[in-house]
Amino acid sequence: MTRNNKLSKIRRSRVLEYGPGSIIDFTLDSTGAGSISVVSAGLEYWDKSSKKKFSFDKQTIREDRLKKKLGVIGFRLPPVNDDNDKYNENRELWGFRFPRYLICPRCRTIKWYSEWQSLTYGDPQKICTSCSDEERKKGRKNNIFAVPTRFVVACKNGHLDDFPWFLWVHGKENSGDCKFDYKKNIFKLSSVGEDMGLSGLVLKCMKCNTERSLDGIFSGQLKGIKCLGKMPWIKHEDGIRDHSEKCDLEVEARQRGAGDLYKPIHLSSLTIPPFDEKCLQILYDANLTMDELFDPKFNDEDRVSFLKISLKSFDIDDNEIKKINEKLKWFKEYLEKDRAIYWEEYLRFMEEFKISESLKDYSPDREMFEIREQKIDDHLSKYLSKLVKVVRLRETRSLVGFTRIVDAEDYKTNKKNPTTGEEFKMGKLFNKDNQKINWLPAIEIRGEGIFISLNEKRLEKWEKNKALIKRASIINEKYIASIGKKTENIIDITPRYLLVHSLAHSLISELAKVCGYNEASLRERLYISDKKDEKMSGILIYTSSSDSEGTLGGLSRQADLNRFKNIFLNAIKSKHNCSQDPHCIMGIKSASEQFNHAACHACMLLPETSCQNWNRFLDRAMLRGDINDEFKSFFDFE
Repeated sequence: MTRNNKLSKIRRSRVLEYGPGSIIDFTLDSTGAGSISVVSAGLEYWDKSSKKKFSFDKQTIREDRLKKKLGVIGFRLPPVNDDNDKYNENRELWGFRFPRYLICPRCRTIKWYSEWQSLTYGDPQKICTSCSDEERKKGRKNNIFAVPTRFVVACKNGHLDDFPWFLWVHGKENSGDCKFDYKKNIFKLSSVGEDMGLSGLVLKCMKCNTERSLDGIFSGQLKGIKCLGKMPWIKHEDGIRDHSEKCDLEVEARQRGAGDLYKPIHLSSLTIPPFDEKCLQILYDANLTMDELFDPKFNDEDRVSFLKISLKSFDIDDNEIKKINEKLKWFKEYLEKDRAIYWEEYLRFMEEFKISESLKDYSPDREMFEIREQKIDDHLSKYLSKLVKVVRLRETRSLVGFTRIVDAEDYKTNKKNPTTGEEFKMGKLFNKDNQKINWLPAIEIRGEGIFISLNEKRLEKWEKNKALIKRASIINEKYIASIGKKTENIIDITPRYLLVHSLAHSLISELAKVCGYNEASLRERLYISDKKDEKMSGILIYTSSSDSEGTLGGLSRQADLNRFKNIFLNAIKSKHNCSQDPHCIMGIKSASEQFNHAACHACMLLPETSCQNWNRFLDRAMLRGDINDEFKSFFDFE
C-alpha cells in the first residue's frame, strides 16, 4: 500500500492478538462508509519498519528463560512509535489489503480492488463511480465507497485466500465464454425473495449471467475446492505475489470477522529472581549474547578480556568484571538444563528456589518481582499452605504462531487431520526461508497479583476418592479421544486439575467485585502437577493489562489477612448454587462443551482473556460437592 496509506492506530498490547496473518478492519471515512480491511504483514515487515538489526533495536525485550525455551535470540516489541521517542523513528505496522474483492453496498457489484477507482493517488479507499455519479445527479456530494466482501476461505493449516467467487458460480475455472481472470471477472450479489439468510443471496456472473445462491457455503458445499496454500500476509521479493506452500486440505468458508479465523498461540514467562540480575542486563545493553561470550574458543581468561573491551564504556572495574564473568557462567550452565518454566516459578513463589553461591551478592530488582508472604487465617490454614501478596511482577508474553479453524490446543497436542493423517500445521508468522528472523514478537506486562497454593496433604487424601477419579476421567478420556493420541504436551485432567482451575475462576469473579478491576483485566496462571518430584497446586491471579492500570495495588491489597479470608470463603459459597440449577450441576447446561462438567455462563465461565484453557476443564462440583453425594468438595472433606 502506498501513500499517505496510513490507516489508523492500534495499541501495542493488542498487536499480539492481531499478529501477522490476522484480518483487521479500519474505517477511514467520517461517515463510517470507507472501510478498509487488511491482513497484518509478516515479521519481515517489522524489520523494515524498525530499520535496524535486532541487536541494535531499542524496542526489544530480554527474558532469558523464555528465550531459551523457544530457541530464539530474543523478543521484539511491536514497531509502534513511543510518545517519548526522541529519535522520531516513525515505526509502523504494515498490512496488505485483504480480502482483495470489494463490493459496492449500493449496486452490489463485486470485483477486484484495482478495478475500482481511488479518490486520490495512493488513497486505499475505493469508490463506485457509477453509484457516486448517481448521487451527484441528485444534488448530493456523497461518494459511495466499495467495501470488503464478507466472505473469505481458509484451511486448518493456517492458510488464507479470497472467496472463490468464480468457482462458486461456475463450478470450474473455464465455463464456455467465461474464464477465470481475477482482474476481469465481475459479479453481482443480489437479495431475492423474503429469506434474510444465505439462501436469499444470489451470486451472478455479469458476463454470462450464470447465477447461484450462496446457500450452503458454510455447510460443506465448497468441498472439492483445494487449498492453494496461500499466505497473503507474506510476500515474495517483488512485494506483490502471495507466498504459498503445498497443502492437501480443502478450503472452508468463513466470514472475515469470525472468531476461529485467527487464534493466536502465546507462550509466556515471569521474570523471577535471580533472572533480574544486573549482569544479565549489562550483557544485554552491550549487545552481547551468551553464545558469543561462551564461544568454545574462549577460556576463562579470554572471556574476562573480552568483557573488559566490550564493557569499557560502562565504567566497571576489573574486579567487578571478574564477578560478572562468574555469575554469567552460572546462568549459562543453568539455562542449558531443560527445566519447566512453571515449576521454576512455583518454587520461587513457595520460596524454595535455590540460588548459587556465586550469586551471594545478588540484590533483586523489586521493579521486576516483589512478593510478600502473608499470614494465613487459622480457618483457611487447612485449605491453604501459602498465601503471597505479589506486589510487582513482569510477564513477557510472546506470539509463537496461530491456528485457523482448529483450536490452538490441537496444534500444541499434535492432533492429526483425519482426512490426510498429517498433523495440523501452525500458521507462519514469517517466511521460514528467511534466516534473518531468529526472534519472536512479544509484549511486556507489568502488574500485581495474589498467589495461593493448596494444602498438599489434604489434597492428596481428597483426590483419591474413586467417584472423583471417575468423574475427572470422563473429561480426560474425551480430551484424549479428541486429540487422537496421548502426547507429552497433553494435560492430564485429574480431580486436582478440575479443583484448582475451578477455584481460580471463582476467585477471579469474587476479586473483580472488590478490587476495582473487571474480570477481563484479571488473568489466571495455573501451577498444577501430580508428578512425584514436581507436586504443584498453585494459582496466580494477576493483572493482565500492559498499561499503568496493572500496578495500582488494588489487587495485591486483597491478600491482606482480613480481606482475603472473606474473599476466599465468599468465592466458594457463591458457587454452591447457580441460577441454571439443577441443569447446571447435572452437566446439562455444559453439554455443548464436552470438556466441562458443571459449568455455565451463569457461574463458572470467564472472558477468554482471563482463562488460559479457553474456559475448558471446569467443574463447579469440585467446590460444592456432587449432587448425588458421591463425593464431598475439597472444602467439606475431612
